[in-house]
Amino acid sequence: MRLRLVTNSLAATDEPVVHVGYAHYRRALFGVNMEIDELSPTLAARELGPELPEATTAAIHMKIIFFDRTSVFVGSMNLDGRSEQYNTEVGVMIRSPELTSQLLSLFDFEPSSYRVELDADGQLRWTSRQSEVVYRSDPEAGAMRMLGAGIMGLAIPRDWL
Repeated sequence: MRLRLVTNSLAATDEPVVHVGYAHYRRALFGVNMEIDELSPTLAARELGPELPEATTAAIHMKIIFFDRTSVFVGSMNLDGRSEQYNTEVGVMIRSPELTSQLLSLFDFEPSSYRVELDADGQLRWTSRQSEVVYRSDPEAGAMRMLGAGIMGLAIPRDWL
């Protein structure tokens, strides 16, 4: 079974606090053999080229889950208690191998993302498939965004994550 997560990098997200929550669980995701890719705003803008409107930052907002290439969940709902209980969110599960296959073919994020992995010492690393460059901290995020995320990580109660 292959488990793969494609999400925004800290640099690509419009909600750093959400990224902080995800980052808290990143190591646990590796524990269940999850493959993790994080969208790069720079690589995505380069990949999309003229299709991306000016002053737009590339980011992922869709929620889509593929199951065994036979079914797909598509919706606006985040997979958390707040979306389930308080927000007005929708999602639909479609059981169609044909549609699932078509949708899968549309989502090739590899050229626009960093592969996140653990190195031999258990440290996180981000690798660009475009250049094979390895980063040891959130690429493209900048010092202020990383500082802000670090502070949020300390300030957010653990039971919120």
